[in-house]
Order: sequence, then C-alpha cells, then structure tokens
Amino acid sequence: MKLLLSVSIIATSLVVHAAPPEVRPQEGLRENVPQVHALTSARVIPRAGEVVENATILLRNGLIEAVGPALPIPPEARVWDLSGMTVYPGFIDAFAPIGKSVATPKSTQKPSWNPSVHAVRNALGSVTLEASDLKKRRELGFTAAHLVPTSGVFRGKGALIQLTSPDDPGFVLERRASHVLAFTTTSKDYPRSLMGCIALIRQTLLDARWHRQYRQVYQKHPHEVRPGENQTLSALAPLLTGRRDPAFFVLNDEADFARAKKIADEFKLRRVLVDKGYGYRHRKTLKNADLVVSLAFPDAPPAADPDRALDISLERLQHWELAPTNPAVLQGHHARFALSPHQLGDQLTKFWPNLRKAVQHGLKEETAL
Repeated sequence: MKLLLSVSIIATSLVVHAAPPEVRPQEGLRENVPQVHALTSARVIPRAGEVVENATILLRNGLIEAVGPALPIPPEARVWDLSGMTVYPGFIDAFAPIGKSVATPKSTQKPSWNPSVHAVRNALGSVTLEASDLKKRRELGFTAAHLVPTSGVFRGKGALIQLTSPDDPGFVLERRASHVLAFTTTSKDYPRSLMGCIALIRQTLLDARWHRQYRQVYQKHPHEVRPGENQTLSALAPLLTGRRDPAFFVLNDEADFARAKKIADEFKLRRVLVDKGYGYRHRKTLKNADLVVSLAFPDAPPAADPDRALDISLERLQHWELAPTNPAVLQGHHARFALSPHQLGDQLTKFWPNLRKAVQHGLKEETAL
C-alpha cells in the first residue's frame, strides 16, 4: 500500500504579507530546541513528472532547505525514517468555503446600500475556523487554502492561509488575495431575479470605476467637488486597476459560464470560474480559461426502482455519467484548472476516491498533480 506524506514546499516561495499577531513576552527560560529535521529514505515527487528515489529532505526552521539522494545530515537534525512512503508537495485548495459565518460587526458607515454587496468584508473576519476544519484538509494533503466568504452577490475578499493554526504567526499568507462574486438571488431584498443580480453586478462595477476615475480627476483639479468616501467602491478598485485582483465567479450551472465571461470581458477582470462540475458542457469556450474544478460527482440515480426511475430526467442521467469525465475534458481543451473539494461539504473523504475515478476517466496523473 502506498503511503502519502504531504510537506508544505510552498513555504519556500510565498512571502508573508500580513502582519503577524502580537507576540506574547516569554515567561521563564526560553527553550532553544534545534528546528532541523531530516526526512530520509523517502520516494519524493517534487513536481509532476519528476521522481527522486531514496531521497532525503532537510527542513530548517519550517522551510525546506534541500531535497535529494545521499544528502549530508547535519548533526543537530532530528532524523525521521520514511521508508515505504511517498512525499508530495503540499496541495493548495484554490477555493475553500470553510468555517462558520459570524455576524458582521456594526460600523459607523454602512458599507453598501444593498445587503447582497459585501465588498468590504474579508473572509478572515467573517468566519470562525475550527481546528477540525483545518485538520480534515491537512489529512487530504492540503497545506494551504484560499479561504473565501460564502454569502451575497459581492461576497468579499478571499485570503490565502496555511492550514496550521490561527494562532500561528505564519497562518496568514495573503490577507487580500481575491474578490468573490456569485449569481445569487434573495427572497426578500433586491435582487430577487437573475436579471436583477446581473444588473446589480454591472451597476456596482460601473460605480466603482466611476468613483476611481472621479478621484483621479479631483487630484488634478482640486477646485472640483470633493468625491465622497465610499468603502464599497474603494474596496472594489483593485479589481479594475493595474493590480487586477482576481475575481472568482461562483457558478451555479452551465449557463453562468457565459454570464461570467461577458461581465469579465466588459470590465477587463482577471476571472477565475468556480465550476460545480459542468465545465465539460462548455469545453470549446474554455480554452486557456482559469477554473477551480469540483471533484464532487453526483450519486447514481435510483434507477433500479421502477416507480422512481420514471421521475429521473435524461439531463440528470447524462450528468451522472459525464461528471467524472469533466477534468479530462478540460485537460483535453487546454483549460487551466485546479482540483478542489469545495463542493464535498462534510464528505471530504470522497476527494481521493473521486480523484482516482477522474483518472480512470482520462485525467492524466501528471495533470492532476
């Protein structure tokens, strides 16, 4: 049986932008334990297509110092024998709606006139993360995640975190990593229809673009009327400026592909499409597109029961059959995608079986990695 050990190699290339939490003063004598580890006799796959047999991995102060066969082991290193194990880089969950939502603190200024626009909100301040949520993803091999807010049309800013502990000074890798949008309707407030949702997205982005341009005009012509401060429109400015924060569009069905593409093209957004498994239906339009692909496949319809089989639609049967081919189809049409467990909910243990199923249906192992 092949054993899997995930090591966070991403730490060697990512820079911590967020300020670490305040450090508590040391009480008593400070321990100075050497933070050097040597993982020996492992089969290491540092990147797709490259295998190093009987390798040693040297870690110092939480970072990977060297990987290779027959490396000299420092005398202060703690040695771990990984014979029979395969070591991969730590996986990154590109779209992680984890944690429990918390009430947004009251502010002296209402962020937006519409309750579905939460552009000011940050995922780090809007959810409570449980240690069990982070542990479950670590056990799947994920060592970092794109934490995202989960409600509204403009859902707020996503953050890049390490799946360690919120108390870890290196927990936050990037506090503002993205903006998340969704085609969501409500039963009480506007927008109550899909048409209204699209209108709200376009009008909000038009307002944000106008607000930014007006501020630029005012800087050159201070005799004009001073533009008022608007938290929401200012928060959306990075979507429309040179920085171009990526806009993650949460798609509900295959028709949302065209809607997201049209909005992104109109406002020149760096779009990432969060697919629920319908990408194969738009394979010809997704060449060179960026997607987050769900590995949540539908369960088999109850076709064995004659009474219930009559109520099963042809569309449902077709999607059940074709959903496991989705990653392979996207691979064949040169889409750029990341596999994610974001639709599995509390059934995260299905991630690896579903990944193997996708490989059986044509996804190359190197592409999966």
